[in-house]
Amino acid sequence: MGRDKRKDDILFDCSNYDEKYYVAKLYPEAYNEVMEFLELKCRSKDFYHSNHMHVYRQIKQELGYEIPVSTSSR
Repeated sequence: MGRDKRKDDILFDCSNYDEKYYVAKLYPEAYNEVMEFLELKCRSKDFYHSNHMHVYRQIKQELGYEIPVSTSSR
């Protein structure tokens, strides 16, 4: 499953479970770890006013997982 490139610039909504689920599912080998990471970052407000690409970059920087390949273009 690839990421939806159209979402890259859209703000990540920490209050929306489906949004966290969508991002975590992009990392099937590390779903639980990524979901915990998202929950932690949301609780600490680290992702406040962050777009999806920022979230992917933080996952790569802090957890070491590559940014998922995009399945759509602009």
